[in-house]
Amino acid sequence: MVKGSGKSSTSSGTRKKHARKAAAASGTDVQAPPPVKPKKEKGSSLKKKPRQKVDIPPVKPAPPQPDPLETTGLAHRLPPELLVVLRSLGKKSEATKTKALEDLQMGWVDRKEQCEEALVDMVPVWLHHIPALFIHPSRRIRSLASTLHNSFLKIPSIKHQIIFSLTESLLNEHQISSIIGTWCIITHDIDRTVASIASESWKRDIVPLLSSSSSSTPSDNPESTTSSSSCSFLLKSIDIFIRRAILDPISTYASLNPSSLAPPAPALTPRSGPGGKKGQTQTRPGSRYGGGGGGRTSLPMGSSPRSGTETPEGGGERSKADLAEESETDRKARIRVGGLGGLRWILDHHPRYFTSNPETTVTFFSNPLFWSILHPSASPPFLSSSGIEGEGFGVSQPIVRRTGWGLIQSVLKGFKDEPLFDSSILPVMSTTILRSAFVETDGTVQMAMWQPFLVFLRTVRRAWEVEVEFESRNKRGERRRGEEEDERDDDDGEEEGDDDDEGDEEDEEDQREERKVKPETESGNNDQRQATGMFGLASAGVPYGGGDSFEYTFRASSFSSSTSTSTPLSDLFTSFWAAIDGRALSLTGSLPHQRLAAANAFLSSVLECMVFLIGRVWKELESSSSDDQEHNDEERFAAKGKHAELLLPPSEVDGSEGPDAYKNRLRSFVSTQIGRVWEELSSKKRNLKVEDRVAAELLERTLVDLVELDLDLFESAWGTLKNGMKESAKTNRGLVPVVLEVFLRKGGSGGSRANVGKDRNEKGMDERRERRNKYREVLEKSTRELLREVFEGSVDECERYLEGKVERDGDREEEDGDDKEEKKASAEKPEALELLVVLLRTYGRINALVTSHGYALLSKSSTLLTAYFVNQKDEKTRADVWQRLLREIAARHSSISGSEISPQTITLLFSQILDVLAQVGDTNSQSLRPEKEELDGLVEKLLIECMNDTATATGSGQVSALKMILMRPGTANYFFCCWSSSEY
Repeated sequence: MVKGSGKSSTSSGTRKKHARKAAAASGTDVQAPPPVKPKKEKGSSLKKKPRQKVDIPPVKPAPPQPDPLETTGLAHRLPPELLVVLRSLGKKSEATKTKALEDLQMGWVDRKEQCEEALVDMVPVWLHHIPALFIHPSRRIRSLASTLHNSFLKIPSIKHQIIFSLTESLLNEHQISSIIGTWCIITHDIDRTVASIASESWKRDIVPLLSSSSSSTPSDNPESTTSSSSCSFLLKSIDIFIRRAILDPISTYASLNPSSLAPPAPALTPRSGPGGKKGQTQTRPGSRYGGGGGGRTSLPMGSSPRSGTETPEGGGERSKADLAEESETDRKARIRVGGLGGLRWILDHHPRYFTSNPETTVTFFSNPLFWSILHPSASPPFLSSSGIEGEGFGVSQPIVRRTGWGLIQSVLKGFKDEPLFDSSILPVMSTTILRSAFVETDGTVQMAMWQPFLVFLRTVRRAWEVEVEFESRNKRGERRRGEEEDERDDDDGEEEGDDDDEGDEEDEEDQREERKVKPETESGNNDQRQATGMFGLASAGVPYGGGDSFEYTFRASSFSSSTSTSTPLSDLFTSFWAAIDGRALSLTGSLPHQRLAAANAFLSSVLECMVFLIGRVWKELESSSSDDQEHNDEERFAAKGKHAELLLPPSEVDGSEGPDAYKNRLRSFVSTQIGRVWEELSSKKRNLKVEDRVAAELLERTLVDLVELDLDLFESAWGTLKNGMKESAKTNRGLVPVVLEVFLRKGGSGGSRANVGKDRNEKGMDERRERRNKYREVLEKSTRELLREVFEGSVDECERYLEGKVERDGDREEEDGDDKEEKKASAEKPEALELLVVLLRTYGRINALVTSHGYALLSKSSTLLTAYFVNQKDEKTRADVWQRLLREIAARHSSISGSEISPQTITLLFSQILDVLAQVGDTNSQSLRPEKEELDGLVEKLLIECMNDTATATGSGQVSALKMILMRPGTANYFFCCWSSSEY
């Protein structure tokens, strides 16, 4: 101590320690010092510190059940040979188990007449091994075990003993639950053969037994003497086991395959014996697997007199390899699939069981971890939002997700009209279904998903709203937990210095900002983004189930309730078309018909969803327009409804734009989408490879739906489609005529698919058909006008072409290269000429062109001339055109005595005429007769040429042409006015 200082240098801690010692010596109570609080960390270290996890020890598994061979004295009563087989069932080696099951089937069950008493005695041992065999990784063992069990149950005495053991409390609850639970699981095994074998005995012996618990009348089966309470106990045992198998399959598997009760017996000392080599283990006589000896030696379950790791087929190494064949992930999936199948069976056949046990039912079915069977991710978002840590059950296992989706309809049916479902189960179920359906990318899962997903949306119309409410509650709970943590942190930091408080204020404020709840609409936006993403991937290359899938999704969704983009409707269809831009439809299959079916379904989806969404918005706008005079602006836009906001960003919906502005944007949107559809259908690349007739029928149905909504919407769509068809009429000669034909077809292609089945009675259907026909008249009128314009343009172009090229045709007899000229002329044919061929085959109307230029058409496009004669139903008109053609031929080759007309030209001319007649056919050519002797001179010249130079004529085809004219029955009648073959 410094002199002159009145303050002691002893520290505060030392003084307090001495004070406590003095108080203890005098017996005076001194208040214990408060515990020292840890100093609060500062800065970024507080953010990096993870939340303290609570260590929850795993549930201790039930002790392994002892083998009845050792506890009941059966080893002394059973035949030694049977005892060897039964002991082998407990070995770890797959080969040993397989051999034991085969020996038990062939050596004992198949000769049951001689050893039935022994088989009845061994029933407890068989029941002891059933759970491990039914859930074994080896498909071979499961198949043999189910076959053997089925054979046992066909023996009346053994069946009675098995049923009696399960229903009369001869076994404890854990044993009964394991036996009946694994039996139920194997009936839904992933291997269909195994499941089929196990289902035979299950349906024959267990289903009637369990049905008596839900039936008020006595069972018709005289063997069914079990009480209702026993049957209810069995049903409860099944439920308990399959729930545990679904939630924790690895623990369930481990409980059925426990370690030995005692350390394994030491291996026998290798020694040489009679007939043996040094190092070989000698087994006892009568025990092929080393488990004989009459069973007098007490051994741990699963062990044998020799080392349990040795087998005749390869020893312990093979056993380990066999067990390693099935990974832990696959094992969990296999057990879960069986458990989900069993759960679905209970829901379908015993739904009252769950409703009679509401507490356990709600606890299980409202567990988000259970519903993670639907989600492909390892960390589903609904688990973290619920504060649950763990891996999702559906990760890396499509078969689990497929089975989970199959469970949806059974849950909806089993809990129909149950209050506990709406209040407790539905919120969790809605969240998991909506969060899982739109992120699924596996094709096989999607094919199994659509039907239950649509059934859920049709049944639960408020699915999106329920999901948003549930997520909001979770967010509020998370916020409250965060606030409580903040309060505790504040209390802990109150006694710290000012310097620490100043350093922590910013960090605590940042944490509070991070814990703030995001808007409730975030969950809805997530679903919408996931849905549009799936549309863009075209369901990952899986053919759509049709437009109903997406239409029902929109019909039940709240897509418009909370939009995160300025143009949500356009963005939605941009995601649709991303399937074309990304060539996702090409992944739908290796076969052409698979890709074609996917393209047809895609186009149907786009058009039907467009009509549905446009119709929803348009009807709301019409309703708001009718109420304009009764409400002010604020009320009017409130009455407008949420769906009209699809076309405007939320920030702009302030009343500055009325219903007319919304309608204009709708018209523009319809025009854009129809233009995109036609572009994809008619472009040279033909990205959307849809059948022409299917595309035409879908467009026709869409246009009629738009007429039904509003004529202005139809005009917007028709204007775009009309311009596109006129531009592509020449380049796409197959699509345009088919579309025009379908649009003009009487009766149309049927009603809108969205309305099919709504009118069930005949009167309603007639009224609906009458309305549709009335709307179709608008489309037919517009189509006729378009057809006239297409015809006029094509005919004008053909006339210009034919008039400009006719002189070249008159000079062809002066040249020897007729074939080259024909090829050149054919190559120069305009596309409009080919379009007229298709149009004429479709409509049969173009008399003026054929009449005026019949000769040119004969050389340029004989197919057009043929199509005319086939489709022209007026015989007089057909005869006039034919006679005009013959006169034109005769006029161009009038100098029949001159040498300027080559025989080759005449031969080619008659060959073309004969080809036309052959294609027209006898029925349509009856009226094709000459008016006078127009072609007599040409035939005479051809005959003279053949008689003068037979060899040359034969080589050039002149003789063949002459034979066809003179000798073919009826052919000459088309060229000569009066002809009879007897004249020659």
